[in-house]
Amino acid sequence: MLVFCYMIGTGLLIEGIRKGVLSSSFEGSIVDGLFSAFKSGLFKEKIDNWKQTVENRLDMLTDVQIDQLIKNRLFANVFLTSAQLAIKTNEQKAKLLANAVANTATTSLPEDRIVVFLNCMERYSLSHLKMLLYLQNPKKFFKGEPYMGSPMSYYHKCFPDNDESLDRVINRDLFLDGMIDVESLEVTATGNGCVDKHTKQLGDEMISYFGITIENIT
Repeated sequence: MLVFCYMIGTGLLIEGIRKGVLSSSFEGSIVDGLFSAFKSGLFKEKIDNWKQTVENRLDMLTDVQIDQLIKNRLFANVFLTSAQLAIKTNEQKAKLLANAVANTATTSLPEDRIVVFLNCMERYSLSHLKMLLYLQNPKKFFKGEPYMGSPMSYYHKCFPDNDESLDRVINRDLFLDGMIDVESLEVTATGNGCVDKHTKQLGDEMISYFGITIENIT
């Protein structure tokens, strides 16, 4: 349906490394050989999967015509940017980028906000997205009766396998990006204060724009 100009993937690389004869696996420059291998292997598979996901999502839109989308500059920018990001990221985030493409066809969000969201999606790990989603509605995840503690302690009750040191970094990233309203989730709170909502409007909009759910990020 649509042409992608920049696609890179892998195939020969793994075999070359396994045998310890990388330099002999390619003719000419090793770097040129790597690009050739990437183009025909893993990255091609990634972009093919992403294209199919986008196709499926666009097929679900009933009030949008393809010829309208082609003339939509914002849609074109999101489409091409998302394609490039999908090559570099994991399967879960690639699917979220496909959601963004489809949602751009009908969104009323201003372009500046969408650009910020795409930049954040490129930088964020799945752990960033998980914390953001949790902080939108902690009570959805923690079903017990909250007592004194910190918002972070209750987050770890819900996700005990998390890397606590990394979560501190993620907390600060989300705060500095304007996604949440608290710089440190480790401040002691009482009762329901431990499971209060902490996402700001920007964070809520990012969750909605990418269609983030706990099922598609874990």
